[in-house]
Amino acid sequence: MNELQLEILDIIREIKRHLIYQRELGAFVYGMDTIEETLDRQERIEKMERISKARMVQNDAKSTPAVMSLFERIEKGVETVKEDRKIFSEKNKEDKQKLISELKKEIGEDCKRCNLGNLGRQKVVFGEGNIDCRIMFVGEGPGEDEDIEGLPFVGRAGQLLTKIIKAMGLERTDVYIANVVKCRPPENRTPLPDEMDICGKFLKRQISIINPEVIIALGGTAVSFLLGDYKIKISQVRSRRLEYRDGDLLIPMVATFHPSYVLRRGESPDVKKEVWSDIKIALDIIGMEVKR
Repeated sequence: MNELQLEILDIIREIKRHLIYQRELGAFVYGMDTIEETLDRQERIEKMERISKARMVQNDAKSTPAVMSLFERIEKGVETVKEDRKIFSEKNKEDKQKLISELKKEIGEDCKRCNLGNLGRQKVVFGEGNIDCRIMFVGEGPGEDEDIEGLPFVGRAGQLLTKIIKAMGLERTDVYIANVVKCRPPENRTPLPDEMDICGKFLKRQISIINPEVIIALGGTAVSFLLGDYKIKISQVRSRRLEYRDGDLLIPMVATFHPSYVLRRGESPDVKKEVWSDIKIALDIIGMEVKR
């Protein structure tokens, strides 16, 4: 099979994997039988092709009517699979949007589940971005600007994060951005373990709905929460590939310095170089070309 045909098989397998995951979450999965039949059919075709090619070599023949018919069948199937993938992607995005909207409504605009809701915060900062993204950024918690606007990473640290995203060849609308806690801690202090345990459950649900290909944890608080160990320091885990696990959910993860730390260091070239090194690891994980 050529590269396009092999890619189509991979797409079908990925769709099947995701449908199984959604079914395990309790969702009604429409079209699973069709996906399985398509995958089985394409795999049978792949096997038939290998047999036909072997016979061609044995007979020292350039082509046979059977093989030509086989490739014609595959090529006709390519456009069908492409269309199915488009429909599945659009439907999947609709489902994600519904689940995200329901989660946001469940949290509410005046959440007081943990102490942060009673310590002067103005707005609950839910998160924002592309719910069908490949990359998700997770920070510590909202700062003063975020608390006022109700959006994540809109202050000076957010402006630096936007520059990093653009350096990746993306826009903020291409990624999703959230925090471990959704309310600003007083004086921007580090969230307490009990605050993270209570509010972080909502972050975990966001991650399971969005299901990005890679998570970039910004700072020690974010990575320690996502790894489930509050004693972990950023210096122990950055510059290598990590894994976020939650039940059966497994997502590759990379940890790097929080943009506010970079600002505190005066945007030191050495620190910025380390951050970019971490970002390149994340891009490599999902097979995105590094722009610089």
